[in-house]
Amino acid sequence: MMKAQGMMGSDDDKSYRATGYVFNIFGFVVILLALGGGIISLWLINDTSLQEWIDALNIHQYNYALTILIIASILSILVSAYGLMGLYKEHDLHLKICAGFLLVCFVLSLTATCLLLDYSTTNSSLQPIIRNSMRDLISNSQHDYASVILRQLQEGIGCCGADGPNDYTHLLKPLPAECRDTVTGNAFFHGCVEELTWFFEFKSMGIGFLGMSLGMFSVIMASMAYILALVIERENEDSYRR
Repeated sequence: MMKAQGMMGSDDDKSYRATGYVFNIFGFVVILLALGGGIISLWLINDTSLQEWIDALNIHQYNYALTILIIASILSILVSAYGLMGLYKEHDLHLKICAGFLLVCFVLSLTATCLLLDYSTTNSSLQPIIRNSMRDLISNSQHDYASVILRQLQEGIGCCGADGPNDYTHLLKPLPAECRDTVTGNAFFHGCVEELTWFFEFKSMGIGFLGMSLGMFSVIMASMAYILALVIERENEDSYRR
């Protein structure tokens, strides 16, 4: 940043240097957040047991959110590195391009986080999908595929039916053994809609925080990149006139 600093007054020089240092710090923070979000998203997408439940319950929107976040993470890393290089070389066009793409990263991160939270929290769009899928599985529990999925879900989570054991009664199906506690013999009180929502909510808390943080830091970094670009552009014009 020495070239631009040499052409500025004392106060402008201090402001430029301070903004540049903060921009560098934010750049490394964005890269770390993007790495964390991308790695966790890849891990969740490759989690075999989780993906089996997602396929069985037809909640592929959860994977769409993770995929968008992976794209946002990769783009954020590349754009941040590009912006840091642009600041080092004091190239105003590079910084403007960086600012534009960081806004794209912000939109992608925000979209991914909103979609993720909309399909992983209580009273979200996730619950009606799980409820319908569970009732379809119960209705077809005489078939091997449906009975295996139900057994895995109800044993693994410790739940029964969509909203409780009464779902089996309403659909005129016998209550399976996996719906009962092996110690007391009583049917599980909680339905799988509630239990699975808690399960997905727990899985998504960390990744949701990373996604929101990535979006917030990206938009702040975009503002600083644009300000730095304008300062460098102005100083280049002043130098040319002189």
